[in-house]
Amino acid sequence: MVKEAATGEFYNSPFGQHAKLQLLTVDDLLHGAWIDYPCQADVTIKKAPKQHRKDSEQLDLTES
Repeated sequence: MVKEAATGEFYNSPFGQHAKLQLLTVDDLLHGAWIDYPCQADVTIKKAPKQHRKDSEQLDLTES
């Protein structure tokens, strides 16, 4: 299984290459090993433009 993981595919991100299949044991994790993944920088999510309403377009929530 380790041989297959070592010869597996890689994911190319703006932050480098990351193995698609990574094997970590509980012992590895307890001794400080980390999963190699792209950092969580805000590179794919774009903020939507703000919408501004005129006062005349404001909805009245008190009417039934």
